[in-house]
Amino acid sequence: MAIELTLTVILNLAAMTAVSLVSGKEVCYPVVGCFNNDAPFNNADQALPSNPLELGTKFHLYTWEKTEVPTSLVYTQPVSIKKSNFRSDRPTKVIIHGLNNSERSQWIINMRRAFLKQGDYNVIVVHWHKGARLTSYPKASANVRLVATQIKVLLKLLQRTAGLQLEDVHLIGHSLGAHISGYAGTLLGDKIGRITGLDPADPNFQHLPFVIRLDPADAQFVDVIHTDGRNFANTVGFGLAQQSGHIDFYVNGGENQKGCEDGIKGLIGGILKAVRGQTDTSVLSSAGKGAACSHARAHEIFTESINSICRFKSFPCQNYGTFLRGECYACSLSGCSEAGFHADDHPTAKGKHYLMTYAKGPFCGAAYYNLMIEMKPGQGRSEGNIYIQLRNKSGSRSRKISLMDRNTAKLGHKDITMPIVLDKSLQELGRDDLLIELTYKKRPGVFDFWGLTTKALYIEAVKLTEVATGQSLASRKQLRSLSNDVANVITLKRQIPEGSISG
Repeated sequence: MAIELTLTVILNLAAMTAVSLVSGKEVCYPVVGCFNNDAPFNNADQALPSNPLELGTKFHLYTWEKTEVPTSLVYTQPVSIKKSNFRSDRPTKVIIHGLNNSERSQWIINMRRAFLKQGDYNVIVVHWHKGARLTSYPKASANVRLVATQIKVLLKLLQRTAGLQLEDVHLIGHSLGAHISGYAGTLLGDKIGRITGLDPADPNFQHLPFVIRLDPADAQFVDVIHTDGRNFANTVGFGLAQQSGHIDFYVNGGENQKGCEDGIKGLIGGILKAVRGQTDTSVLSSAGKGAACSHARAHEIFTESINSICRFKSFPCQNYGTFLRGECYACSLSGCSEAGFHADDHPTAKGKHYLMTYAKGPFCGAAYYNLMIEMKPGQGRSEGNIYIQLRNKSGSRSRKISLMDRNTAKLGHKDITMPIVLDKSLQELGRDDLLIELTYKKRPGVFDFWGLTTKALYIEAVKLTEVATGQSLASRKQLRSLSNDVANVITLKRQIPEGSISG
């Protein structure tokens, strides 16, 4: 029921508003040409692209000379290019939003500002809000081809009138914007320098032919960040999990992001935040952000990566389960990479890559560790989460992290062995022994009153191994009680022999 409600509220309003069409239809418009809905372009419930005059797509150029007040580039007017401060000696970044967004969306503003802080670019923001309305997802899907064609025409115009080189162009698209980037690349003969797909949209695009969706042939280098790749029909994941680039980054597994509820829980949580005054956005906007929290994480990570000293290091791996078992830290022949802005610094890295992040921004963690918590054998199960923080005796500490991707998990019945990422390396924390603070937070349950659940977790030892150096730290083996919401500080001693947990 929750899934059906989420589908109805978030996307399938389209079913109530869309006009039923049949294949074999075609529309033609000046400059951009004709569009039909024959296969494979029947992916949008037979909907056809809007009239460009109704869509009103805008291209706004931001540069060092004009960081906040843009100049308009009109793809049908060469004079608009000549009057602008577009320069062909600058790399060109083109930012393309997706469903229910616009050039005024905060993430768009944050990204364009981040680019101009990082370097001297032509930053073009594509605004197609009228064609990306929430109430008509099939129409928005159909408009992907139109907006991509408009981008192609504009870039060709910039080639002719301003000396633009297509290899200097980087298209960055979120959700439907990722597929717009891909189709624009196809129309330009795959000569675009780079395309970054930020959680490409799933509905109407998953498992369809390459010409419909983003794929590796659309640019010289295609990198994709996946953050919400759960199956849309079953669990309402807005992004597709399908490999779509030369390199695909699966953040925290690419399905559910830490700190996100998503779906109906996120929808309700967003509404409550707005009602309580905990956000400065409207109720509708807050609800949408809550429901699509994981989907939005892709552009948050990319934007952070532009100027962050911390790099989003990734590891090639077959799947997330193998990654969580710690079997993928030895970079293959193709090498490790970095998700986000610096992905093209590693051109030989290919295929599926996995990485972990924090639950809240800044999301990047610089140091990977293998963590092992040895549980007391035979203790009962409990449901909750464990939070950890690493610190030295001088007070320098890492940020606190939760071990569970979601808010709670079954704990106590087996040892915990998993990779974690922190913002501090062992080198940064110094050469002495370290302290690890563990806090267990139990999930309240209906059986607590009757004493049918454990009130504490019992652990016997903790071991931490830094991936980059192989250096291990371990606690003395001793039974310890982790009471609910009480910090327990344990000393970790360095240079523990490999394979030993006691010290």
